[in-house]
Amino acid sequence: MGSMARIDGGQVVAVRLPRTGRLADGSTVTNYPALPADVLHAEGWREVQDDGPPDYDPEAHYVRRELAVDGDTVRAVYTPVPLPEPEPDRLAALEDAVDALILDSLGGL
Repeated sequence: MGSMARIDGGQVVAVRLPRTGRLADGSTVTNYPALPADVLHAEGWREVQDDGPPDYDPEAHYVRRELAVDGDTVRAVYTPVPLPEPEPDRLAALEDAVDALILDSLGGL
């Protein structure tokens, strides 16, 4: 069994089977993951359909994974997102500023 998601009202409301839980009939269950598939289905749990992330350039993007509900199916949807611009090297900028101050204090040698 792959990853599971619980849907309620067309929305994902949980993404991992609990170890213990309370069923809709009020009974408390331990070892929740061992419940039969038909009981999990009746409780709103669906196996996530996941084809994996698309090809992307890991040096330019990261991949955001979201779960989408389509009727009675939960699918993993991957979106490549550009990586943020790297911050300039602050140490190098500080060293340049210190060097400029030193040169200025020495009369611009």
